[in-house]
Amino acid sequence: MKKISTLAVLVAFGIAAQSQSYTKTITTPFYVNANRLINTKDGGWMTIGTSTTSFGDVYGNDFYIVKFKANGNVGWSKSYGANTKLPDYALSATITKDTGYLISGSSTDATGKSLGAVLRIDSLGNKLWCKTFSDTLPFSIVSAVQIADGGYVCGGNLVNGNNLIPVLIKLSASGSVINYKKIKIGASGVFRKIIAADNGDLVMLLDDGQSFSNNKKLIVIRTTKNEVIKWSKRFSGGYSDIGRDIIETRDKGFAITGGSTYVKQGSANYLSFTTKIDSVGNVLWRRSINEGDRQGSVPMSGYSILENADKSLVSCGDVASSYENVSLVNYSGSGTYISSTILPVPTMFSTSPSYGRGLIKIKSGYVIAAEQNDNDIVILKANNAFVFCESQTALSPTIQDSAIVLDSINASFVNQTGITDMDNLIVIDLATKLQTKCPIDSLAEATSTEKSTLPVINIYPNPVVNYINVAFNTNKTGKALLQVYDVAGNNLLEVQANTTVGRNIKILNTSALHRGMYKLVLLNNGIRVTQTFYKQ
Repeated sequence: MKKISTLAVLVAFGIAAQSQSYTKTITTPFYVNANRLINTKDGGWMTIGTSTTSFGDVYGNDFYIVKFKANGNVGWSKSYGANTKLPDYALSATITKDTGYLISGSSTDATGKSLGAVLRIDSLGNKLWCKTFSDTLPFSIVSAVQIADGGYVCGGNLVNGNNLIPVLIKLSASGSVINYKKIKIGASGVFRKIIAADNGDLVMLLDDGQSFSNNKKLIVIRTTKNEVIKWSKRFSGGYSDIGRDIIETRDKGFAITGGSTYVKQGSANYLSFTTKIDSVGNVLWRRSINEGDRQGSVPMSGYSILENADKSLVSCGDVASSYENVSLVNYSGSGTYISSTILPVPTMFSTSPSYGRGLIKIKSGYVIAAEQNDNDIVILKANNAFVFCESQTALSPTIQDSAIVLDSINASFVNQTGITDMDNLIVIDLATKLQTKCPIDSLAEATSTEKSTLPVINIYPNPVVNYINVAFNTNKTGKALLQVYDVAGNNLLEVQANTTVGRNIKILNTSALHRGMYKLVLLNNGIRVTQTFYKQ
């Protein structure tokens, strides 16, 4: 990947650059991710995520916001946190009526308990106020929306053992709590997103079942702007469903995307789904898709959805081929399958996993925010013909026209008590650099010094049986840390190794690992590299 200055981009391309396709990677001295991507009123966009100041230190996380201009350059980037000893996680954002933003997420108190958090900033990222909400149970705010009176309605979850309890908080324009309600839908449920319909109604996406249960169903609740329930319905197209995004469509209905599973011959198959419902919750159609030539072996999930002017729907998410990459699935407004692709996220390391975390439409095309290797944010810009500068690979799709189960669910609101709030997040201005790729590679070349600081990692054999060789280059004598994680993020193996200048080969004993997919992490000279391998 080649480095280039913002000034060079503007001089060489001017306004014409806005219509081109390009890829930009945010480079920082710490690890960052993107949980969401939203449009901004000036024609640009914003990524919302988390920064980690030191790998492995869970107490180094802060809200991390990057504001991009319409030409793809960074306007500003800022980190917000209680302090360096308390973790904070930004999960979503919404635009406010004055062109500022409200960021939702979680913080942590001195005892380690999770707190719900909302941060109000202006258009330049300056903090206006921040509130953290404490209950007797751990708490997080996952989504929020501004309502007509200038206040906000926030959705989140309390954690009660293995069960989650969805809750709503209504805030004034200054962040004061007006009311606090539990959403009663059963023994356990998960709040996913809240949006405002065109007429001011509130529409909430949830799922029921415990956090890691295998029988989760989608739930959509529509209320008046005063939170009086109009209808609440439950949907399922298979064994288990998790909704990730919901939007109102041009016909005043709604489109949902997420991940689904179904059981075939005793094993779970993983699918990305798109569901279209009308304004009163009736299912118009549902489609699920998997990579046909790897049916049942690779997860695929939708994470963000948009509607085009022709009413077609595009879902952006993940697909695991040889490693994770961004997926795009396109349906017509009536549910006819149009296309699906895998979009590689460029990296120095050919097996770095990448995850699609947001998709938006801007005047000059489309923008995807991806999370690369768990430590970089990548912006993929397409033109209006949806052509990226990276080479898309068409999926060999298996389409499931799932028969969806639909029923009304007895949802209700129950007033809560005991919530407290305080203002405690601070803001730090950050200098963010961009590595830009295609079509402007010819303007700058990475120096030999830059290239030599990036380790090249190779794992063999892959798949592995009992032992695996990890080969990598380093330009310093010192120590490297090798870690193995399962797909749930559990650290199963950790080995520290001495390194010498040049090529190093370390052998790991993997005989204790069960059959499946794992992630190897190499930490060396302040650089983190990951690669996926399979245990036979």
